[in-house]
Amino acid sequence: MTAYTEGPYRRRIRMVAIAPDRVDAELEDDFHHFGLLLRHQAGRVRSVEGRAVRAPWTTCPAAVGPLHTVEGMELSVRCTAQP
Repeated sequence: MTAYTEGPYRRRIRMVAIAPDRVDAELEDDFHHFGLLLRHQAGRVRSVEGRAVRAPWTTCPAAVGPLHTVEGMELSVRCTAQP
């Protein structure tokens, strides 16, 4: 049996602007599949709704809670921007 840290691994990140003020995003790997709907207005994050589509452990759905920390944050092109 191969350890999960060895061998092939896949991860997909998809972000789609579904309206001028909304972005739908997903992160999916071999084990997880999470998504979110981000609404923005006037250059700021207005709201974030997370969803756990596939979560292998009972603790995984709790990962969507911290997404709310970006609400009110200024939109940025920097991936290292902080709330």
